[in-house]
Amino acid sequence: MRYSTEKDDPGYPAYRRGIRRGMFVHVLLDGKPVERCITADTKRRKVLCLDEDKEGRFVQNARRDSLKLVQRFGKVELRHVRGKA
Repeated sequence: MRYSTEKDDPGYPAYRRGIRRGMFVHVLLDGKPVERCITADTKRRKVLCLDEDKEGRFVQNARRDSLKLVQRFGKVELRHVRGKA
């Protein structure tokens, strides 16, 4: 299953259906919670997240025109939660 907050991603419709029903998704990678996740794919076993520095601030890409994204690989789990994220 794939979930994404990006409108042009194939996982976006699944994400929107869940939001409309009051459901949120907690993403786990190798059993640990993933913060700032943009896309999570259980079949490809990867997550795409915003990169953060040591102080928790977002990192810009080399051209400084958008935020840097980081791919992480491992066992991806999606936990559906009703109510607040």
